[in-house]
Amino acid sequence: MQPLTLFPPTTLIVGDSIARGIRFFNAITRSFPGATVADITTKLPGFLQSLPPSIHRIIVHVGTNDTAHKQSELTKRDFKSLLHIPQCTGKSFFFKRICYQR
Repeated sequence: MQPLTLFPPTTLIVGDSIARGIRFFNAITRSFPGATVADITTKLPGFLQSLPPSIHRIIVHVGTNDTAHKQSELTKRDFKSLLHIPQCTGKSFFFKRICYQR
């Protein structure tokens, strides 16, 4: 049995390897190195079911690995799929995408 914490987590930060080093008070961070938007879209629904009920805010940081493929229409389609996930969760979602241009 895990000990109860004084302040249960209220936020999930999820994304590719850039999210790995992010640490905030009352937040759980999960990173999937090399993940694309499609990868996060696939993993997120199952992952949301395993969260503590105190989590009500989800920050999704993804898209960096997609820019290397230079397939903007595919990435746009994947983002549209990802944006459908929040509709039935009752949680607040925030999306952050980093786009590097060379």
